[in-house]
Amino acid sequence: MFRYFYQNRCNYKKGQLASFFVVILVILIIMAMVSVNLNKVAFIKTESANGADAGALAAGSVMANLFNALGKSNRDMEEAYREFFHTISLLFVMAIEHLTTAYISAYHALNHAKEALALACVDPCRAYFLTLDAMQEIETAIQNNSFLMAIINEEIMPEITDFQNEQLAFYIEIRDTAAEAHCKAIKMGHKFAFMNSGIGEKMRDRGSFNDFLENLDCQPQQTFNWTDQGQTQNRQHMVEVTVNIDPVDTFELKVTRNTYSQEMADLMEIISKCEQAHQYLIQALINYDWAAFFLMLACFVNIIFCIFAIPFLINGINANNNALTTLSPLFTDLPEAWEKLLPSEQTFISTTDGDADDQIICWMEEIIHNRLVRVDTKQQHEGREEEGIWTARYPDITSFSVVNFNGQGQIHRPLSQGEMEGPVLRHNPSIIETDTSE
Repeated sequence: MFRYFYQNRCNYKKGQLASFFVVILVILIIMAMVSVNLNKVAFIKTESANGADAGALAAGSVMANLFNALGKSNRDMEEAYREFFHTISLLFVMAIEHLTTAYISAYHALNHAKEALALACVDPCRAYFLTLDAMQEIETAIQNNSFLMAIINEEIMPEITDFQNEQLAFYIEIRDTAAEAHCKAIKMGHKFAFMNSGIGEKMRDRGSFNDFLENLDCQPQQTFNWTDQGQTQNRQHMVEVTVNIDPVDTFELKVTRNTYSQEMADLMEIISKCEQAHQYLIQALINYDWAAFFLMLACFVNIIFCIFAIPFLINGINANNNALTTLSPLFTDLPEAWEKLLPSEQTFISTTDGDADDQIICWMEEIIHNRLVRVDTKQQHEGREEEGIWTARYPDITSFSVVNFNGQGQIHRPLSQGEMEGPVLRHNPSIIETDTSE
């Protein structure tokens, strides 16, 4: 046709552009159709990106609120530990005071008994009164040693047990809260991603979509499918959303230098030594009592009775000396048991509910987590038949958004002495990467 027009161009004056116009018109129609489809793809891409951004920010906000709440709870844990250590320190000071009094009294009793032994048959009256002094000192030592055992057994050990149980229960509650919030963040991410993906505008009946949103679970990937109804063509549609958030299950705990079982074992060993010293002191008191009886007879009846007092003085001195030997290591053991309730330089990594059961928790040093939320969206839409000529096809549309919810947040900020509030540092969500930045 073009060749014909070209060969006979001189014979025709009109309509020479008609053929070109027809071709151009066809091209314009095709371009118009194509532009409509491209616009549709661009619109779906925008909705997909909006869904990813909205879902990531929603999930990131939930996670930021969680970490802010955990930071406040952690402050309460630290304050509880400080109060506990203050209380336990007073109890240990009282225990050391009673130990010191018991030891000094037993030491004086030993000196009095040794002097009485030297004077037993030389000056039995003087030896008698020295033995009475030794008995009085031994009774003081027994009384203070009993107070020492009572403080450890009835106050220090229950105080440690109560604190350990309370901190552990609080920590388990924190873990449960973190797990619930993690699930909630996933649900919220899905909900906002689907709601901002344009599904509501595409569906004639939103009932099934609303039911779907109300029954979302904690699975990272959720898919919603629907079919256009009431039209000549039943086109299939699918929106898939994946919310990736690392579980909040790994905690770095600041714990005491001793585990609970180790601390209890150390304190039980101290009580055992106190009980052993108590037996030695009782033996010394009994022997001193008999020695005083015979020295009284030697003083007021006949000096010959001093011979009977000497063996009792010797036995009492041996028992008295054994008591001192038993009590002496406690001057090291008690401060060590006290010191081991200080925070350890090493932290304990807890990954399950039960692995910290034997720890005395001071506070949470850190939550091991990347502070990231990633939401991926994918849309598939079946095209319709265009004017009976061809069926429009739309490619799979994907988008993603990454949110960091760390901001200026921190889980543990050590308090200075007397400080109740530290600097204001909060976890805040912000988008740090999307597919549009690639």
